[in-house]
Parts: sequence; C-alpha cells; structure tokens
Amino acid sequence: MTIFVCAEGNNNTYNAIFLHSLTTKELIQKLYKIPGLTSSSWKFTGASSSPNHMNSSNSNLNDESNFKVFVYGPNNVLVSVTDEVLNNFKDESLYALDVNNGSILMKSIKKSE
Repeated sequence: MTIFVCAEGNNNTYNAIFLHSLTTKELIQKLYKIPGLTSSSWKFTGASSSPNHMNSSNSNLNDESNFKVFVYGPNNVLVSVTDEVLNNFKDESLYALDVNNGSILMKSIKKSE
C-alpha cells in the first residue's frame, strides 16, 4: 500500500510512504524518517533523536504508550491507528500530518481531480 503525507499547511509537497507489512510499527518508522518532521516536532519520552534507535529491540517506538498515531473516523471521532485500522486505509490516500507532543494526527485530504 502507498499513502502520501505532507506536513499540515503544506499541501503542495507530499512524501510517499510505501507500506509492505501494513503494521503501525512500519508506519511509525517510515513517518519518523520524513525530513523535517523529526527535527523539532517529534518528542519521544526518552527516545534518541537518531533514527538508528528504531532498529534496536528496546526502542521506545515499540511501546505504544510512548507514541500514538490517530486518524479521524466517522463523524470526526478520533481513532487510534492500529494494524487493523491501517489495513483498511485506501491505497494512494492523502494525509496532512499534525504532529504534537509525540503523537500524529493524520488528517485525510480529498483532492479534486
């Protein structure tokens, strides 16, 4: 599955996220690697600022209590993104990322053709 994400307020430049295993862990790892998002917006409790820490078995990104990804569901309810929710994302969807205190809100964008 491929999704396209941009920083909120910058709907002109998107980053492609290619998901092979369709897990939240994979999604978080790929979001973390987007240039510019990790520098000032991401705050992980006790996490290193280096992407290399994500490959270690004791990575804070493996602990869901330290990091959350959300998406708006029906009637704008806030839904925590789990593997099951991620498996129901539509291929080639567009999202604006709102990063705040170690959490990401993925806001669906509808582009007119």
